[in-house]
Amino acid sequence: MSAVLSSLFASSRWFWRGFKRGDWLWLWLAVVIASASVTLVEQLAQTVHKSMLTKAAESLSADLVLRSTRPIDPQWRQQAVEQGLETSYQISFTTMAMHSTEQDDEFQMVLLKGIEANYPLRGALSSERGLDFNQLNADQVLADPQLRGLLNVQPGQRLLLGRGEFEIADWLAGQDVFQATFSQFAPQVIMPLSVVQDLGLIGPGSRVNYELGLAGDLRALDAFAKILEQQNHAHWQIQSARAPTDDLERAMDTAWLFLDLSALATVLIAGLAILIASRFYLQRWTASMALMRAAGASNRQLTGLFALQLTYLALLGSVIGVLIGQGLFYLARPILSEYFVPLVIPGYGSAILIGLISGTLALWTFAWPAFRQATQVSPLRVLRQAENKTNVLVLIGVSLMLLIALMGLLLSNQLLVWAVPALFISAGLLYLLAKLLLIGLQRLQPYTQGWLRLAIAALARSPGLVTLQLISLGLVIFILVLMTFVRQDLLQSWQASLPQDAPNTFVMNIQPDQQPEFAALIAQFDIEADLVPMVRGRLIEVNQTPIHPQDQTENRARRLLEREANIAVLNQPPAYNKLTAQLDNALRQADMPFVSVEAEIAELFGLQLGDILTFDLIGQPFNYQITSFREVEWQSFRLNFFFVLEPQADRLLPVTYITNFRSDLSPEATSQLRRQLNQQLAGVLWVDAREMIAQIQLIMNQASMAVSILYLFTLVSSLIVIFTATRASQLGRIRSWLLLRTLGAQQSDIVKIGLTEFVLIGVLAGLFAANLGQITSLLIGHFWLGVSPQLNPTLWLVSIGASALLLLAIGWLTQRKPLTQTPKQLLQQLQADS
Repeated sequence: MSAVLSSLFASSRWFWRGFKRGDWLWLWLAVVIASASVTLVEQLAQTVHKSMLTKAAESLSADLVLRSTRPIDPQWRQQAVEQGLETSYQISFTTMAMHSTEQDDEFQMVLLKGIEANYPLRGALSSERGLDFNQLNADQVLADPQLRGLLNVQPGQRLLLGRGEFEIADWLAGQDVFQATFSQFAPQVIMPLSVVQDLGLIGPGSRVNYELGLAGDLRALDAFAKILEQQNHAHWQIQSARAPTDDLERAMDTAWLFLDLSALATVLIAGLAILIASRFYLQRWTASMALMRAAGASNRQLTGLFALQLTYLALLGSVIGVLIGQGLFYLARPILSEYFVPLVIPGYGSAILIGLISGTLALWTFAWPAFRQATQVSPLRVLRQAENKTNVLVLIGVSLMLLIALMGLLLSNQLLVWAVPALFISAGLLYLLAKLLLIGLQRLQPYTQGWLRLAIAALARSPGLVTLQLISLGLVIFILVLMTFVRQDLLQSWQASLPQDAPNTFVMNIQPDQQPEFAALIAQFDIEADLVPMVRGRLIEVNQTPIHPQDQTENRARRLLEREANIAVLNQPPAYNKLTAQLDNALRQADMPFVSVEAEIAELFGLQLGDILTFDLIGQPFNYQITSFREVEWQSFRLNFFFVLEPQADRLLPVTYITNFRSDLSPEATSQLRRQLNQQLAGVLWVDAREMIAQIQLIMNQASMAVSILYLFTLVSSLIVIFTATRASQLGRIRSWLLLRTLGAQQSDIVKIGLTEFVLIGVLAGLFAANLGQITSLLIGHFWLGVSPQLNPTLWLVSIGASALLLLAIGWLTQRKPLTQTPKQLLQQLQADS
């Protein structure tokens, strides 16, 4: 015990002595950056994840929802209760509501929803005056405030619904914009489930949606969801708060992947700083270890003493990093609370623990090779300044195991499977590229002269260190350039997909004879809109072969075949849809009208150009030949369709019209326009998507903020890598400058040689980054975006120019003092740093 305490005391004393002298500065900063970034990203990811799940559960009113177009068998509710889950049942359908006034009776289509007393299982059913739904009388309802303008009705007044007359007790408040827009085409009216069933509104052929909401333990929910999925009913739709829609599920998975990879990228950059800094300290460590070994210290004592000092450094840096990460998160909380309502902050323990472990693992992963070399050195080799022979396989093997452990801490198992081999393969390619650039520089040396030739010779004398610097600095410049371009392209693509003038209002079910009156009515409010003809129909055959929902393996395919779809009837596909494939004119059947198919639907059903599709339109089959596939941007809020049919004069289809436009009308003007539509154009449906678009733009701003924060952390980490890289090779440069000054070189020549060395490293690192960036952009463009590969001159200019200028600036800042010192001062500094 006394020996252990003595070792702890000695190592701590040595550590604090070196720490005060600044011996550990660059290693410590790298550990702080690694730990702080992981802590912040982990805490931020957990908070955003939890907040989004809570909001999604409130939007669904449950953790899991089973929706069906048919009544749900009570056995499923009973089975859910037996598994310890809470349940709530509801039904909803559209119907007409009437409000009688002294002048006239006014009608409005509403979405009537019948709910049970425990609805919602998540969130709360709120009204403007805070009424408790369960305390309402049997003849009272809660209604959407849109009815105030559409029917000129107020709380306390009555609505006629089916066989009953009901008083509006209060207006609903806090409705989720995603549920209240495209999931319904009419304002909501909510009443008890038992009352709805007595109104006489549900009969054969009624289009009623049935919902069973579930809430409870996550494992029980997952198990029950799997049981439901195994039933494989096409009329069922299972929605989870973790993935309310397929698109949102992909977006959320991408978001978590981006956060995980961002944390890993920051840690790896900080690890490069540790790797370079450890080489800088290696000479000091070996000299100290050799001296102690000559004084009689055993290998075990030296290893323990050195390992404890690195452990102290890792713990100190990790603790400070965790505090910084949590401090930054605390400062970000007011901003997060504006974007996420409610803001749910999980416990801090997990993020703190991961931050501490990641900082420690990062230090040992990248400092292990230097540690091993320092503890194995002999006094004689230090005196001879001979290179220490170490087992390279041991060094690489231990570092790789530590690196895999670090990646396993930050990434999911599924991501780890391909991330580990990808990283190792990339490392080999990067090493080869760095070697090729260095060989090219050496081949250039004979064709140079003067200070430029001396600068190239200085780099050629330390090929190992220069290769490491090129890989590190090239990766840093590459990541910075890539993040800059990705952030810019990401924001531009978001703005392009949802521009400021995006349509925010949709009007549908306009009959052919209502077109002139509709156009005149909206013109009174300075609105212009193009009407698009469409028909309701269903795909029933492909090449004369019936296609049945029950034969499909994909749930989406079954749902699409079971229900009628909106099908456009146009002479050509919309100009804003990109044609991805077209049928050759020679293969077209002259007597067969065309159909243009959305590309994902074509892939889902295995359709090919030239196939003959049969649609059930108004109960009759009609044939069309596929002549093109289209790429559709569904998030653009434009009028998009799965199928576009060519109009035929001999095919009289029950066409209605749909349109969309951008409305900047005030709420009062919007209510006035909608009332006039209801009075003059019966059956026309109006959907106001302004709140939804505002919410989507808010989400884009959230993503932009997250990208900017991660970019800032990467930038700070990158600057530390560059500073450590310059410090790591400082001793070699000082020796060269001292020799040149002793031989009579002028100070101006030393400055030129020194700064040229930095510029050359910057140019090589820029070339390195430009090669990586160009390859990455070509791969992304070809495999992800599907665009033709092309060279990007801007990428090369920015990479090389920014890298050279950055290294020149940092070189001058860090080496300004040695560059202007006398030979005596250089010798004193060399002795102090050695």
